[in-house]
This record gives sequence, structure tokens and C-alpha cells, in this order.
Amino acid sequence: MGVAAYSASLNVFPAPAAGSGPMGYAVCNPANGGFVVATTANRAGGTVDIGGISLESFVANQQFRICSGGYVPSDVVGALAGSGQFVDATSTGSLVRSPSPSANTIGKYQSDGGVVVDMSIYLTSSSAQQDPSSLYASSYAVDPTGAADSSSALATMDAAAVASGRYAVLTPGTYKVSANITLAANWRFSPGAQLSIDSGKVVTFTAGLDAQKVRIFSGSGTVNLRSSTIRAAFPQWWGAVFDGTIVSSGVSITSGSTTLTGSGFTAGMVGKAIVVYDRTAPTTSLVTTVAGFTNSTTITLSAAAAATIPSSSTPAHAPTTQIGACVYGTDDAAAWNAAIQACGGYVLVEGEEGAVSCVASPVVVTPSTGRAPLLDGLGMTIAAIATMTLGVVTTDNSSNSNYSAVGAVLRRFKADAARVADYGVLLGRVSYPAQGAAIAGDIRDIDAAHARSVGVEIIASQSTLIQRVTSTYSSDDGVRLKGCNETQFIQIKGTNALNSGKYGIVVDSHALGSGGCTLIGCGAEVNEGGGIALTDTTGAGPSTTVIDPWCEGNGGDAVYIARKGCLLIGGKYSNTGYGVTNTQYPFRLAGSAAQGTCVAYLNVVSAYATPNLGGRVDAGCTLYDISKAHAYITSAGGGVFMPSVADGYVTTFTAVTGGAVTVAGAVATIKDSRVTATTQVRITALNAAAVTLGTPYLSARTPNANPALSTFALTFPGAPAGTEQYQVQIEEPRI
Repeated sequence: MGVAAYSASLNVFPAPAAGSGPMGYAVCNPANGGFVVATTANRAGGTVDIGGISLESFVANQQFRICSGGYVPSDVVGALAGSGQFVDATSTGSLVRSPSPSANTIGKYQSDGGVVVDMSIYLTSSSAQQDPSSLYASSYAVDPTGAADSSSALATMDAAAVASGRYAVLTPGTYKVSANITLAANWRFSPGAQLSIDSGKVVTFTAGLDAQKVRIFSGSGTVNLRSSTIRAAFPQWWGAVFDGTIVSSGVSITSGSTTLTGSGFTAGMVGKAIVVYDRTAPTTSLVTTVAGFTNSTTITLSAAAAATIPSSSTPAHAPTTQIGACVYGTDDAAAWNAAIQACGGYVLVEGEEGAVSCVASPVVVTPSTGRAPLLDGLGMTIAAIATMTLGVVTTDNSSNSNYSAVGAVLRRFKADAARVADYGVLLGRVSYPAQGAAIAGDIRDIDAAHARSVGVEIIASQSTLIQRVTSTYSSDDGVRLKGCNETQFIQIKGTNALNSGKYGIVVDSHALGSGGCTLIGCGAEVNEGGGIALTDTTGAGPSTTVIDPWCEGNGGDAVYIARKGCLLIGGKYSNTGYGVTNTQYPFRLAGSAAQGTCVAYLNVVSAYATPNLGGRVDAGCTLYDISKAHAYITSAGGGVFMPSVADGYVTTFTAVTGGAVTVAGAVATIKDSRVTATTQVRITALNAAAVTLGTPYLSARTPNANPALSTFALTFPGAPAGTEQYQVQIEEPRI
């Protein structure tokens, strides 16, 4: 009974003691004796109203489901006889199409063959049945066929509604608007009512607007809802159908073939745009339309595949088996963008929970008013069905004008780039990086998947909070934060970046500079490159703090730092994923001497393989371990800081001096500013001449009040020849 998801008002009702009924028929409840098929006989006298459309067949004394308001799919109602936009119940309860509403009208026919159920439609067909608290368009000199201009009549009706304090009800029909009009009354659109607005003309609402989530605006003109009193507007008002379907597994196609195999295919797919992609090879994505339906497992596409796309594969660069997938549906992009511009940053644009909306061009959330975007997806998915260079959802309007995202509301949606869009979500502007328009507001609960480039890129966020943003299966970095200042990123996550040189999360600068950012509780898992990277390509990006990150199974360094003034606090690291070698570290400092990298490193859990249980400090960098007030400055060649592990937790912190130490006497005294009264020393033979020491730790140490004079002594079993080379490590017990 998957049809339940299609319905806005779904109920389960009992059947009578006798009788049965098929799905797709109108039903009623005569004398409260249980629901039956609505026929002329049991509705005699007009005292029994139709209750809805049966969503399933029923028999005596069993419950069945009825849609009493909302959408019923075509596979329930079947093919309807007749023509017209209205749906009536016949004398036997079956459904037919009709060109005009009547007392038998129960809904409106949809282009996909479904029906929007609304038993109130017939009330607008007769003045005797009309609500006296409302004014009806059928009572004014309007043309419901859309042939003549109804602008003046609608304006007259609006003025009368305002003067009388009544609702203005637009009865079913298409009403042509050929002049600019402002509607100040509270308007209600009956199902089947639609304003067709001519090019260059504007209809402005300054009060309420009540309509179901179906098309009510058409034409190339525009709607202005910025001064209205409504809480939210919906892309469906401009014709969005949200009929997208994502098939996440089991589809395949052979190179040169137009036959796609899978499961769950329907005849309703024919004519719709489709993208067939293989997550392992984005360049082979097939963008076309569905040409024919064979059966539930086989369809024919309009274009042949350039390469074979298997139903599943295990690529060498991926940690897990990747599944071929496809997405198909109707292009809703124009409707999204019309809604965004109509609301102008003053009214929320709202999606639909659980729905999938397909777009062949970016959803540009930047209103032409210059105000911040207001978009709440309610957990829906917006999926690409065509190649696009910008994000599936983006603030980049390719213009230097009318741009602002300060006070933005962007939340609760997933952008599936389907391997054809460069970005899943792009907040900022890639074409005009010198423009300092800020991103700020309520930005949260946003996911991106299958980006051809970066999953989520945020440019120039300012003094804001961005939380629970995730990227999966990008071909470039998962989440990239660029030129962001004084911004907190909480629970940001980048996973499965399928490129050896890329990271799950990257904080970078650009021409605007970047600094003062904090990453809290962020994660990077099973990325082919590294986990989290703090980089500075311009020298203008100081001061980034990373608190308690989680990095697991990445092919590169867990936290890579190449910018000045950074602070790393805590974290948990496990590098047991694919491609792991001894060149990966829990953290690595790779900045220049001029950058003076600063790090605090506390309470690290590590599952790295020896010898890289600790982090690396490259030459020219400085590590400040503020838990011990130590400064570790590496020599040429860099050095490694190694912890000892007990029960999975770091108990000691080891600094390994850079380069080899050549011993020239039986007792070698080495100056080292890090030596304290608790220091322990370990040496490891590096060449064949070096003798193996029986005691791994040597405790001869002479700290000095002047750290520059602190030393430790290494005593050897015999006089060395002067060619022995050792690696020297000093350790401090963990506090």
C-alpha cells in the first residue's frame, strides 16, 4: 500500500456488512452503514456526499483506505474516459474526466494521470451552494477559458472583497492577466484555478493566498509575494511536480546500448529526463530521456551509453562496493526559481518532506531583491538531471549585482549531483571571488552527494553558524570552506572523496582572506586523500581551530595543517581504511617558517600502524604543546612526534629529532631544550655499524633552568668507531 505516501488526507474506513468495491472508485457512507461505492441509488436525494477515492479494493467487514483530500496516483485511478481538467463520479461510482465542475466533481485531473482529490470543488459551480462569506470569480466578468484579459475584472472583484471583508475565491478555470494588478484581499484558489500572466506583467499579493500544492500560476509573467501575509510559498504553485525517482542500486547498461535494466520501472517514465551514472567513473554518466517501456525491469533510452555501466563494482580507489544508479523525473528548475524570485527573501520557499525534485539547471537561491534566500526543503532531495557547472543548489547567480546571503535560511535538503553537476551545494560565488558578499544565517542539515567536483563549497561566510553539512562520494574535496571568517562549523562531515589528492574537509583562504574559523566535532571518513586540511594558498588566512575531530580510514593524514596560528584540540583518529601506508599521520604540520604553525594536541586515540602513531612536524614549523608548555622546533628534514599507546589511549608523547645522530664517544651528551626531570630517552640504530642496545630507555638527563643548557647523556657498551648513527627520541609522561 505504497500509495499512502501520495495522499495528503488518508484515512482507513470500514466496509459494510455486505458488498465489495474496486480501487479507483468514488465511495460514500450512506446512513453511516459503512463505506460503499458511490452510486446514483445510494446517493439519492443528495443527502449523502462522496467521501473520497478508494485506494485499494475492499470486501465486506474489512477496512480499506480512502483518499479524502490530496493526490491519488494514476496506477490507482487507471485510465479515465472523457476529457477536461475535472474528475467526476459516474452513476456507478467510476471516475471520468469532465470539462466543467458539477455536484459530482471530486477532484482535478493531473498531467501524469493522477487525481488531486478535493470534494469542495462542486461548491463553486453553483451560486446556490457558494459560501456567503466569500466572493466568487464566477460572479464577475472574468473569462475562465483564458482567451480574454481578466485583469480588470479581477481587480474589481478584489476591491469588492476588501470592501466587504470577504475572501476572494478564484473558481476553476484559467484567467489571463495582461496588466499589472495588485490584489489586496485574501485570495483562495479552488483546485483547477490558475492565473496566466503575460510576459512583463506582475501580479502582486499584499494579503493572504490560500491554495493547494498544485499549479496556480502560468505564463511568462511574474508574481510578487514579498508583501503578502503568507508563511510560505511552494514551487508546485509554478508547476513543479516533484515526481523524481532515485534508483540507488541494480541498474546497468552496456556500452553502445539503449537498453537499461533494473527494477521498479513504470510506463509513466516514458518521456522523462534520466541520468544513468556510475559512481566509479563520472565521465561516463549518460544524460538522456526515457524513450520506451518494456516491463518493470527493462526500459529503452533515447541515447546509447558511451561506456558500460555495471550494476555494481568495486573500484580500486574506493573503500566499498559502489552501486550504479539512475535518477529520472520532470524538470522543476523553472518552478523553483520562479518561487524564489516571487518570495524575494521575504517569504519562505518550502519543499515537501520525502519528495524528490529533478532539475536540469541550478536552483539559484539568490533573490533579485538583494535579500537573503529563505529555503526550507523539509528533508527533500533536489537531484540533477542535466550537466551543470554550478551547484544543484547555489547562491551564484553569475552576476555581480543583487547579491546577499546575510540572514539566509537554507536548511533540510539534499542535493544529489548525480555525477553531472560540478557541485552539490555552492554557497558563494566562484566567478567573482573578489566580491565580499557574505554568507550568514541559518544554514544547517544540508547534504550533498555524487558531485563531479566539490560536494559542498561555502565561500565567504561571515560570523555565522553552519551545522550538520555533509558530502558523500565527491570527485574533489567533500566540504570546502573558502575565505570564511569568524564562522563556526559544527558537525561538518566529508566522506568518500574519491580522489587521492583530496580531503573530506578543507579550510582554505582566497582573495578575501580567511581566519577565525572553528570546526567543532567535524568528521572525515574513508576519503581517498586525507581527512581534514587547513591550508593557506594566499597567506591571508590565519587562525583556524579544530576541536575534537573524528577522522577514520582516510588514505592520507588525518589532520593536515599548512597555515599559521592553528589550534588542534583533542580528537580521535583511526587510519585503518584503504590505502593506508606509513606516510600518514594523525596530524601533520607542513607550513613554512613564516607561518609559525601553532597546535595544541590533547587526548588522542590512535589506531595507526607503527611507526606513525603520532604526528609529523615538517622542517620550518613549530609545534607548541601547551599541555606541557613545550616548543618543538624541528631541524632540516622535519621530525615525528610519537605517542606510546596503552589500552588505546595515548599515555606518553615522544619527539623524534630530525636526522641521524652520529656517536663519537662511549658517552654522548646531547643538548636539547625539551629535557625535563621526567624526560625519558629512547634511541634506535639506523645503520649496520650501530650496536643494538639492551636497554631501550636511557634516563641520564641533566635539565637546566636555562632550557638551552639542558642535556641528556647516552652511554654505550663500548667505544664507538664514530660512524654509528642513531635516531634519538625523547618522551614525556602524559599528564
